[in-house]
Amino acid sequence: MSEVDQTSGNAFSVTFLQSSDSHLNRDEQDALLSVIKEDSKMPSLSQAQQIKRLSQENACTREAIHAILTVAGIKERNVVIKQEVLMRYFPANVTDEEVEMLICKLLSEYYGR
Repeated sequence: MSEVDQTSGNAFSVTFLQSSDSHLNRDEQDALLSVIKEDSKMPSLSQAQQIKRLSQENACTREAIHAILTVAGIKERNVVIKQEVLMRYFPANVTDEEVEMLICKLLSEYYGR
């Protein structure tokens, strides 16, 4: 088990479960700490495992850590719009699939994709 601790007003630690022969070196720990501070995000267990794999492959850079934390954040995003809000814009007989399709179409047009 390896731990990165930082105390400067706010204390936090990041723990990686790992075998005794693999851990983040000091530069990787510093990079991880920097990204955590910058993004205000702690890695999930899955993200920690991805970072550990990068370290084992000698590919654990600040940019790679940032990408892992950013991509996972995007994947975990879940936006919920209440039905009463949506139904102000759609007739009662429209199906959920039609609502979804129209919203996606409008967003695509809005963003020019």
